[in-house]
Amino acid sequence: MSTPPQNTPNDTPQQPTPNNGAPQNQHVPPRAPQQAPQNMMPQPRGPQGKKPRKPIDPGEQQRANIRTAFMLIVAALVIFAASSFVLSTMPLFLALFLFALAGITLSIIAIVRTAVYRGPWFFYIAAGVSIIYGAMTLLGGMGLAFIPGAQEYRECRASALTQTDRYTCDEKFQGTMDKLTGASSPYSAR
Repeated sequence: MSTPPQNTPNDTPQQPTPNNGAPQNQHVPPRAPQQAPQNMMPQPRGPQGKKPRKPIDPGEQQRANIRTAFMLIVAALVIFAASSFVLSTMPLFLALFLFALAGITLSIIAIVRTAVYRGPWFFYIAAGVSIIYGAMTLLGGMGLAFIPGAQEYRECRASALTQTDRYTCDEKFQGTMDKLTGASSPYSAR
């Protein structure tokens, strides 16, 4: 076996000297180091291993935050409007569900926009409170839709002209609830 010359790097493959009469002038070019394709290269990552976000134009971010704030205000007003239909008669009572779902949807969209445009943290809180209030309004409306006697109570309250008429409606509804639950009420003691 022969030793490599002094000026040849050791990492290049060495050709053994052929002994079987093979031609001496065949030269094999050295191999290039293997490179991984670009899609196989590790991507730069930020803290927690996430890809770094693209910077957002400050003007665009400000416009998005203003639109998101406006969306949150509209969502809160729509949910408050939904709660005003709790004692309405049946065609208007269905508006409770439409308004509550619309307000919840606007709040969810506002959360997504806040995350995308890196809005202020209190947008998350405002949207969360709106979603909770909208869900409570929906659940209350569903309860009033399925409770026996609730439709008659809403109709009675809608047709009541005086405070005494409203009080009478409340007494009838309380009597219905007492029959359902088996409890006694302060109205039945009179």
